[in-house]
Parts: sequence; structure tokens; C-alpha cells
Amino acid sequence: MEQPNQVTIEIGDTRHIGNYVVEGDLVTVTSEEYGNKESARLDGADPHDLAQTLLREMVRRKEDL
Repeated sequence: MEQPNQVTIEIGDTRHIGNYVVEGDLVTVTSEEYGNKESARLDGADPHDLAQTLLREMVRRKEDL
């Protein structure tokens, strides 16, 4: 298993940080703030860009609650 890579997004004035690992064709992101995990297939996408998208969706869902 690869070492985790850090991914950061900003929504408004808030910075959100997560870590992601790439295993084969799968990217798994863990939110440092919430502890949630989310995975998606790469399907040719850039792993870092996909990790940012997954983290953004995790944050959006938490803020919608």
C-alpha cells in the first residue's frame, strides 16, 4: 500500500485537509476533519484532482446536515 498523500481544498474561508492513497485503480480519501472515507475509481483521472473532488463532496454533505 502506498503512503498517504495530502490533499487540501478551500471552501469559503475554511481550509479542509484530507489524505489519500491510490491502490490500483482506486483512490481512497480520508477527511482529517470528519474521519470519513470515500473511494472512487480513477478511470484515467489524475489521482490528486479526484481526491480533491471526493473531499469537496464529503465536506458538502457534512455541511448540508
